[in-house]
Amino acid sequence: MLRKVFLLAAVLVGCHKADEPRGHPPVTTGPLVATFGGHSLTTAELQRHFDEQSPYVRSHFQSPEAERGVVLEMIRTRLLVDQALKGDFDKDDEAEEQFEKAMIAEWMKAKFNDAAGMKSLSTADLRAYYDAHLERYQQPERFRLQMIFFKVDPGNEDKIRREAEAARKSLSQRKYDSAFDNFALLRSDDSVTKIHGGDLGFQSHEELEKSLGKAVANEAFRLVAPNDLSTIVPGADGLYLLKLEARKPAFNQTFEQSEKAVRYLVWTERRNQVFDAFMKKMLADADIKIDDSELAKIRFDHPDTATDRPPQPAAGDEDAPKAF
Repeated sequence: MLRKVFLLAAVLVGCHKADEPRGHPPVTTGPLVATFGGHSLTTAELQRHFDEQSPYVRSHFQSPEAERGVVLEMIRTRLLVDQALKGDFDKDDEAEEQFEKAMIAEWMKAKFNDAAGMKSLSTADLRAYYDAHLERYQQPERFRLQMIFFKVDPGNEDKIRREAEAARKSLSQRKYDSAFDNFALLRSDDSVTKIHGGDLGFQSHEELEKSLGKAVANEAFRLVAPNDLSTIVPGADGLYLLKLEARKPAFNQTFEQSEKAVRYLVWTERRNQVFDAFMKKMLADADIKIDDSELAKIRFDHPDTATDRPPQPAAGDEDAPKAF
């Protein structure tokens, strides 16, 4: 616990002391809000702490009691940091590693989270992104169906239809268990879907019409509730029995409705491009050299799970000690 306290206070709390630990530099301007244990907390420090919180968190600071609670929490954290420092936990490897990660995260946020750049994106750029990814914002109603396909050959249509009707009658009495899945697996003549219990996944009316024909798509559209069964539908090369698993309603978000989300996505993509270019140059400038022979000597298995067995004797070496 104490190892984590150093990280929290060093990054988030700025109470001033001459030997202040790493993190935000102390803000010493403004009147003092509190003094304690050789430390002081200024109005500027407290304001910065509030400003760094999310709007949701700040909404809970709307009373003197809540603000006082925040000050007391900062004081408690600062005093616990003092105790951790007395125990040299700032030199602890885990605390050092966690601090470095937090410091990198803060630096990256300051360098690459360009809020002004987000605001400066043009409407034309945002519209182009929206148009290029229209499927994210506009989709027709989609069905998730299971299918049993009965292939019809010349001369056996009546026989196959009777079989299909009998199957439908039987399955209609067992709509809520795995009978349809099992029957599709055993009987369906569609080799692609039968191994998945006849599952067709989510498809729109248009997609279903393209793959299985208009009659099948229209029948699927008439199914309303999960587990509803279709009639036996004639289609290309055979007969179809469908079962509805789910329906997804259509949605249509206009550009104006999506603009805020699109702005964030475009800005994120551009920020990532800038970061990737920065990382590429930084690594190139670092003139990195890795000694693979030394690297090969490192054991990457965890000591708790490693099997520390002595070397096995070579074949035919009967005098060598045996490992059990």
